[in-house]
Amino acid sequence: MIIHEVMNRGLSLKVQSEPIPLFHKQQPHTLVPIDHLNQIVLLSYSNLSRQAINLALFHGIPLTFLTHQRDYLECWEAQPKSPAKYLAQQKKRSQDLEFIRTTAESIIRAKLHNCCTLILKFSSSQKTVNAMALLMDDLPLTESFNVLRSYEAVAAEFYFSALAQLLPSNFHFVKRSQHPGFDPINNLLNLGYALLSQEIYEILHSSGLDIHFGNLHLSVHNLAPLVSDFMAEFRAPIVEELVVHLAISQIITPEEFTPADDQDGIYLYPNALKKFIEHWDKKLQTKVIHPYSGKVTYLHCLELQVQEYLSCLLGEQKYYRPFVLVE
Repeated sequence: MIIHEVMNRGLSLKVQSEPIPLFHKQQPHTLVPIDHLNQIVLLSYSNLSRQAINLALFHGIPLTFLTHQRDYLECWEAQPKSPAKYLAQQKKRSQDLEFIRTTAESIIRAKLHNCCTLILKFSSSQKTVNAMALLMDDLPLTESFNVLRSYEAVAAEFYFSALAQLLPSNFHFVKRSQHPGFDPINNLLNLGYALLSQEIYEILHSSGLDIHFGNLHLSVHNLAPLVSDFMAEFRAPIVEELVVHLAISQIITPEEFTPADDQDGIYLYPNALKKFIEHWDKKLQTKVIHPYSGKVTYLHCLELQVQEYLSCLLGEQKYYRPFVLVE
């Protein structure tokens, strides 16, 4: 993925030949082989020529723009020419209530476990962890799918309240708010979720899955249901852990955000946004113990979990095994 180079101020992407040349202030900067690109991320539309857009879409390379609309993220990509490879199996499974229920329960359990692990990493307090543990114990006892899904929302209240206690007071984080973020922490969370959703989308798409057939989620703030399902397992270990680390370490400070706007919230200044993206890339390349595959990067974890889901979808294994942090 090419991120840092394209995001540098004054850098533009043009097409004269292959490999694609990057220009800095109209002067040649570097060459990027087309087969090394799987995504192009830009700060604005002005950095990309029409020829570059057409070439990227022709090769199936999505273009991601970090803007102030839709919580930073807007993505352009070529429309698939044929249905997803596993669409028939997904449609069949969408009518299998036991498959949906057990998969959704696995996802929620993994999400709550990963949230507890994150809290304990930064705090010795057991109060929130104990409350969420009780919710996990009760998951198999829920009498309906809607009640099962409600446990995710209940856990979120406990969880974000605990996160607020971990963060420096100058960030003024009180609770989770989504559209838009009016405080630095919510803004960083929105940005991280947007980038995570795009990573997951690309993996699902390249794996032959239709993103509109989820199990736990139906529709979440413009995100496709299957993307939302996979995000549930990885929000805490990837996005939320990164944001807490950046705040506690004062790597990003409240002074690096624009003044609050009653309608549009606040946003990172360009240099701080670039800093966040650099740490985001490092986070994806951080190695962690995958419960079934050993020590791999977080990015590879995402790919492994999609394969886990495919194995379950196709009946190769009975239950979906989610990603859980090893304590």
